[in-house]
Amino acid sequence: MAAVEEQDTYLVMKRQPEVPEAREHVIRTMTNAMQVQPQQPGSILVCQGSPLRLLAITNDFDQDPPCRPLWVAAALNNLIDIVFRHEISSLVMPPLGRTAKVIDLGEFISLLQQAFGPVRQLPLKRLWLEVGPAEAVEIQKLLR
Repeated sequence: MAAVEEQDTYLVMKRQPEVPEAREHVIRTMTNAMQVQPQQPGSILVCQGSPLRLLAITNDFDQDPPCRPLWVAAALNNLIDIVFRHEISSLVMPPLGRTAKVIDLGEFISLLQQAFGPVRQLPLKRLWLEVGPAEAVEIQKLLR
């Protein structure tokens, strides 16, 4: 089992913000923050745990638009590699590219089909999309 989270290049798009206890001087904290290198759009970071957390880097807020179909497609293709490497049989994920409201649901479903459609012998047996009731109906219509 693994859960995909949509993320940005600096990993600041967290569902629940973590406010660490201050253990070092504020100048050290600021210096460390300035030295952080951004992640590559389209990449996937694997965070160990149960379930396995997969951070899909699909947003770069230094760019306009902040999300691009090319990055979502790259993330989905990288996700396939990780599914094979970790033998993931169940995956839950949001429709990627929707956080910045750049990619509509139909475009995401198309990218998902392009990435996963031609792959054979995939260990993945279940894929759950985190959507609301209206989006679930829209997805059912798109898949017909």
